[in-house]
Amino acid sequence: MVPIHHIIRITRVIESIEENLGHHGSHEYLAGIAMFSKFYFSRIFKSVVGEPFYEYVGRIKMEKAYRMIHFNPSISIKDLARQHGYKSPSSFSAAFHNRYEISPIKQKRQKRNPLNVS
Repeated sequence: MVPIHHIIRITRVIESIEENLGHHGSHEYLAGIAMFSKFYFSRIFKSVVGEPFYEYVGRIKMEKAYRMIHFNPSISIKDLARQHGYKSPSSFSAAFHNRYEISPIKQKRQKRNPLNVS
């Protein structure tokens, strides 16, 4: 069982990530918010959230991008990449395709239901 103070600290980190998605700060910075060493932070984060820190951040970024494409299809891939902290549109597109097995451009055309994000 995870101690409640760990859950509270990780919740602060999750709030910070979601408020600043794409520019949420480094692993060390977020570990500092939780008041853990970066190594202990990784272990505690996984025990509270159920997935490793980097996987969580990547998933949250992609889910938000997926929804943004659906609700604002005029948004450019370049803007999506920038808003979600990717260095280039091509790295964003590769990550999007890796997660959803469709390119963001094809997603814009298909308009698949954003609630079916997996």
